[in-house]
Amino acid sequence: MVLRIRGLRFSYGGAFTLEVDHLRVREGEILVLLGPNGSGKTTLLKCINALIRPESGKVEIAGRDIFSLRRRDLARLVGYLPQGHVPSFPFRVEDMVLLGRVAHVDPLSAPDRSDYEIAWSAMRAVGIEDFADRPYTELSGGERQLVLLARALAQEPRLLLLDEPTNHLDFRNQALVMGIVRKVAREKGIGAVMTLHDPNMALRVADRVALMSRGRLMREGRPQDVITPQTVSEVYGVEVERVGDGNGMYIFPALGVST
Repeated sequence: MVLRIRGLRFSYGGAFTLEVDHLRVREGEILVLLGPNGSGKTTLLKCINALIRPESGKVEIAGRDIFSLRRRDLARLVGYLPQGHVPSFPFRVEDMVLLGRVAHVDPLSAPDRSDYEIAWSAMRAVGIEDFADRPYTELSGGERQLVLLARALAQEPRLLLLDEPTNHLDFRNQALVMGIVRKVAREKGIGAVMTLHDPNMALRVADRVALMSRGRLMREGRPQDVITPQTVSEVYGVEVERVGDGNGMYIFPALGVST
């Protein structure tokens, strides 16, 4: 088991409380946290990444309690893609990806040949080796996401955390990023937890879905079982309809025209 959460509780004062009784992710499995703004998806990711500490409960990655680990050791287990990243310095793409090796390199040493080989393997995995010498600041939004994904893979993590990885990406780049995440998770046996807003994207990419609302897990299981017109309507507060054929199933808001 890559990730196991038990009895987790976190609160921002009295304004918001997150409670997760049990959640797990296996090797090569993609879990999507789905729900509206304010449902607790990003807060849960921060707890899993030890960026905030819950009041109670346990979070284990590869059998290790994350809150007993040094940040450097946790970085060897978890790769993280933030919701947005604004570059402040024109690092070359290769150097950006090499930053993923920081947790594996002695603080007084420089990256060695094996670190460069791992970085290049990560770049090839996401298809960005052709612009290794380009400044990161000159890339498109989709290209930057791929660089950040390669950097996370260069950490050689057991678990990937992705906060709205398709945010601000066009249709093509959404499909590209999601396809690569699914491919590397399967091939490398990496567990992945990602937050999404779009039920249809979750239906396409997830192995399991955790539907969240107001800091609680409303339902968790296979996408086709969790994402239904009834559950989506209840959580998002909008009437929806399901359209399906032999090739798949899609959820759409029900649009009405008053006369």
